[in-house]
Amino acid sequence: YMLFLHTQLELKTRGGIPALIHLLRRTPYEDVRESVTAVLWNASSSLHLKGQILDEGLNVLVKNIIIPFSGWDADINRRLNPQGKFPPVFKNTTGILRNCSSADYEGRRKMRDCEGFIPSLLHAVNSSLQSLNEIDNKSIENCMCILRNLSYKLQEVIDRDYDQNYPVTTNTNSTWNMLPLQSNEKNKTSCMSSKQKKTNEISEQTGNTIYAVMPPRQGRPVEMLWQADVIGTYVHLLRHSSNPDTLEATAGCIQNLTACYWKPSIDLRGEVRKARGLAELVDLLRVDECDSVVNASAIALRNLAIDQKNADVLGGWAIKELVAILPESTEQTTNRHRHSDETIASALAALNEIIRNNDINAKILFQERGFIKMKGIMNSKNNTYNSKVIKYTAHVLNTMYKHKTLHEFYKQNGYKENDFLNHRLLNSKSLTSSPQSTLHRPRGDMGQPTHFTTKGKQITRPQRSEEYRMQKMNQSVDNLSRTYGNGVMSPHYDPHADLYATVHKNRSQQVQPATWNQLEQASASPDSWV
Repeated sequence: YMLFLHTQLELKTRGGIPALIHLLRRTPYEDVRESVTAVLWNASSSLHLKGQILDEGLNVLVKNIIIPFSGWDADINRRLNPQGKFPPVFKNTTGILRNCSSADYEGRRKMRDCEGFIPSLLHAVNSSLQSLNEIDNKSIENCMCILRNLSYKLQEVIDRDYDQNYPVTTNTNSTWNMLPLQSNEKNKTSCMSSKQKKTNEISEQTGNTIYAVMPPRQGRPVEMLWQADVIGTYVHLLRHSSNPDTLEATAGCIQNLTACYWKPSIDLRGEVRKARGLAELVDLLRVDECDSVVNASAIALRNLAIDQKNADVLGGWAIKELVAILPESTEQTTNRHRHSDETIASALAALNEIIRNNDINAKILFQERGFIKMKGIMNSKNNTYNSKVIKYTAHVLNTMYKHKTLHEFYKQNGYKENDFLNHRLLNSKSLTSSPQSTLHRPRGDMGQPTHFTTKGKQITRPQRSEEYRMQKMNQSVDNLSRTYGNGVMSPHYDPHADLYATVHKNRSQQVQPATWNQLEQASASPDSWV
């Protein structure tokens, strides 16, 4: 490991990155390109080299490799359909940019603004949907991880500090507004006035039209990230993929797209529902063998439940699966694997949002043994769960008791106010003021390190019973009108996978094919990455 770090440092100090990019630009040989991209893939795992790789090589990597082999072309009549079959050099390059996409704000900005990059990634992913045999390959996984990271904090394209100037609570229902309310001074608290002023200034500078989901404008490829069409692509991947990293990244895309305060996030919450995406995310809650997939799906559902129609639709069938994530009071009573504390917290945040404005959902949560499981968490021994799980549990119990229409129901079952409320935890500033709280604010994330090191590992998709398909849910969705959000949101609301490569060097040099027609005639190189 120390040798690897030393090699990375030498690569930077001796001008290795510019030399490699220069070689990549000039060489016509396939093996040389594959070797160069392998070195850059390894180098891109270093935080110290990501920025330099983007500065020196982003345009070269995109124009020389990503665009040609994705099949995308600015002229729609010249676009090709690789059907998810990509050469090793494309896989390596997407691996490089997958690592670099987690660098920082400047890195995301450069990649979002790179001409042809985002449409090429989306074209490559869409091509794989026409040949499901290729949907789980590493290239598609890399593309989805890049798209997830580029969707992270997407509202920063109009306001870099939007998450520090989040909307203000001013009305009696305590809901977030996409744009600040024109309230009287007496309704403002002193700690919020400056934030509301800042948000007003941003609104005046950008104009309201930027918040609408519009066709991408010329020279603005970043706007393709929040088009309604991408939701259909992501839902299709959720439905058919068995690659856990692809599933996690795809759920993460939906999570990030719905994690902001502007109108695209509001609109896309409805688009996910209309594309039947809620059912796919709930389906993934049952994938016990991959905790990261369950976690990403739970947070995505939490963000989606900010839309009240989504919360109403989810109540009758998602609550059961979210409660199943919560641990039993004793390990002997369940065959399910215990999920991580982070995933348990995500499930609690989703439950809180689903029941917050719906007493029927709160009653379902009680009937599905959610109350019993949460009391078990609250009564557990010290250090069994982290403080975040304990505090989130206390808040969900408090939300259940806020529904006054259920007090008599709770009393009939032998429970009173003290069984639901823990005033010490509810007043904890460490929870209520945290900007990263998934309970009080929508949350976006960047990719996490891959948990599966075995090459080609896939998850076993749970089989859906007729009951699970929930005919009631489909009828509810069909009856919903296709209208956009009203601008009102709920108040309750980084490292990427480091990918390493090895190279087969004992191969004859081959000229890099310039087109897909030539690629089919070229001798195939064996998959050489670990």
